[in-house]
Amino acid sequence: NYLLLSGLNYGKLINFRPTSVDSKFVSTNIDFLVRKDYFINSDEWFEDSAVIESVRKNFEEMLVLWGVFLDFKLYNEALVHFLGGKEQIIKPVAIWLDDQIVGYQNMQVIDNGTILHISGINKAIKGYENSIRKLFNHTELNRVCWINFNKQEIVLKIIK
Repeated sequence: NYLLLSGLNYGKLINFRPTSVDSKFVSTNIDFLVRKDYFINSDEWFEDSAVIESVRKNFEEMLVLWGVFLDFKLYNEALVHFLGGKEQIIKPVAIWLDDQIVGYQNMQVIDNGTILHISGINKAIKGYENSIRKLFNHTELNRVCWINFNKQEIVLKIIK
């Protein structure tokens, strides 16, 4: 991420957190023009609320500035920030089995009954989507705003 955002092809990353300083040499041959060559498939993205419209607008602005091939978690962190921060977005969602709550899972709740999910899946995409749909059987969620990075194709989809 650091190399790509700074426009460099190689560098040395230094980690000061461990008990002894750790470093490694890293390189990339992905240039800015390749990162700007992406396709957004939003055929199944429906903007029926201001929050969902804001998610798309902010996400597309990030793509213009950053391009693709960064860790998808970076885009997720930025969207959470634009939506009000972790304190506002990350909330426990009850998980149900039959008629009983069996636990809670922290999720990125962006609207009443709506969560944001960002992934970088490039194999078994349909199976992954089916797993997301299973959330509806075990939570009170009614939709998922799903953004998936698959190399240079980005899919924006509202799953109901």
